[in-house]
Amino acid sequence: MTSPIGEQVAVMLLQIRPVHVGGGDVRDPAMRLERDLGLDQIDFMSLGLELEDRFGLVLGDDALLALKTVGDVIAAVTDHVSAGASFTPPGTAGAALRVATAPANPLSCDQTERC
Repeated sequence: MTSPIGEQVAVMLLQIRPVHVGGGDVRDPAMRLERDLGLDQIDFMSLGLELEDRFGLVLGDDALLALKTVGDVIAAVTDHVSAGASFTPPGTAGAALRVATAPANPLSCDQTERC
């Protein structure tokens, strides 16, 4: 049985590299990110952004590239959450979402309307 964090990591990896990753493989903590799952440098940068977005975990380039296996990613997130961090919904990065109002007619914006 996979932990909730393990499941979130699996979903995240499948979103980053769906072509080369099989659903069963990505849940195996022993799977190597580069060799087994085919992650490249751009995928690692995406992984870093996803870790920050989903879990609030900010890793420097060296720490990010030190992650070698799925288990390493799960351990990093688990340690971060155990240290008191909380989960944030995907896509929010813990920030409040704001919706800007559009001008009534965006093609004819004058000084009386906010553009």
